[in-house]
Amino acid sequence: KIKSKEDWIAEITAIGKSKLREDTEQGEGLGEASSAMPPDLTLGSSSGYLPQGVTNDLSSGSCGCQQALLSSIGEARHLQPNAMGVYKFYQLWNGRTAYYGPNGNTLFYTGGGWLVGKGLGSSSGFIHNTARSNLCPYEVPGGWMYFNPHAGLWYVDNSLVFRCIV
Repeated sequence: KIKSKEDWIAEITAIGKSKLREDTEQGEGLGEASSAMPPDLTLGSSSGYLPQGVTNDLSSGSCGCQQALLSSIGEARHLQPNAMGVYKFYQLWNGRTAYYGPNGNTLFYTGGGWLVGKGLGSSSGFIHNTARSNLCPYEVPGGWMYFNPHAGLWYVDNSLVFRCIV
């Protein structure tokens, strides 16, 4: 059975709330997770979708989404689990919306794509996307990569998504 957009949003929201609750209860951090500079790749992109009632204010460089969920059912969830979860609007950075998330991570635009790292302006991170044409990270349809600390390399996880939930 093919799920509707509303069913996917409800399922992802429930997963994000559950993960956020687990992280809070266990007090987990990234510990000794490795990070490296993201590769400079060029990927095409097109717009995703927004939940009903959410709009983007393109004139101010701000996205209309207040909370978004970073999730994966692939390798990224095993190798970068502490990057997964709910991210909340933080501030504008490099002319685009930045979000803060679990374990002190932030998702922000670097000028060369989107990066989840340990703070705004981090030169290394855990999750990356080279899309440059999307004003908002949840509009990036695919191409999200995770850093594999064992191999010291970046890999694409086609199930890795950043979706607006509120």
